[in-house]
Amino acid sequence: MVKSGIIKTNAVEIDWFTITSFSYRFFEYWDNVARELCKERLDAKQMQYIGNEYKLDTGTLRTMKGHQRGQQHWLVTCSGQLAHMLIDLVIGMYDEDIPFKCTRLDIQCTIERPKNYDSMALMQAMSERKKNISYIRSGDKKAGRLATIGVGNRASQRYIRIYEKVLADDFIGLRLEAEYKGGLANNVLRDFSLDSTVLKECLLHELLKMKSKWMEKAFYMAIDANQPRKISGKVDKESKTKEWLISSCLPVLERIVRDHDNNGELAQLFLDIINHAVQGK
Repeated sequence: MVKSGIIKTNAVEIDWFTITSFSYRFFEYWDNVARELCKERLDAKQMQYIGNEYKLDTGTLRTMKGHQRGQQHWLVTCSGQLAHMLIDLVIGMYDEDIPFKCTRLDIQCTIERPKNYDSMALMQAMSERKKNISYIRSGDKKAGRLATIGVGNRASQRYIRIYEKVLADDFIGLRLEAEYKGGLANNVLRDFSLDSTVLKECLLHELLKMKSKWMEKAFYMAIDANQPRKISGKVDKESKTKEWLISSCLPVLERIVRDHDNNGELAQLFLDIINHAVQGK
């Protein structure tokens, strides 16, 4: 089932960022952001880093700590629409004079998959002009086999993906995505903080470098015009009920215990009800 929310097509957006710092102010900044976004958190681990993961319908945010060069080092990653929603907070650290580096930045534009799209034909045509073309197929229960075409070396500072993506139960998109890493990612973010058109210009540059007339016809206008079209993802009733319970009921229970439970009887009553419900499942 597609996650709830509004999905935008024909828009240039950030789909991932990774930022790092040796400054504790950086950690405080993002720890506060994460706690305001989502009360529920999970344990997270990535290489030598450990920390917290916050899952929302629009994406995932991770705040983690580790060690580099014998010092405490902080790392934050964000994916999905949430990354674009939070990018102003990333840029805000320049004004707050919080030292940090951007080590990965993904920029994407998604269109409705054209009816004449043939992933294998596109991959073969691109292979005639470029090296390092990869092709991967993955399965989706409803949409069938979906393809991802990779252009370039994944270990380099620039890597391009063209892939099919299920946006709603009856809507499949085609996404062009540029993954920047290292110094390139840091420079693009810094330039974007000064000029909001940089993301569009970067993606157009990558599109034209492909020298694919089919890709230019499919994506050029969507990227250049950058006029978002919103697609509503379908949500099942169970998901809606859970969201309502978490957002509306839990805060009420928390307030009852905090403000009106002087001797702990109400808290114990709620625990007994929860234990009874769990045992009855």
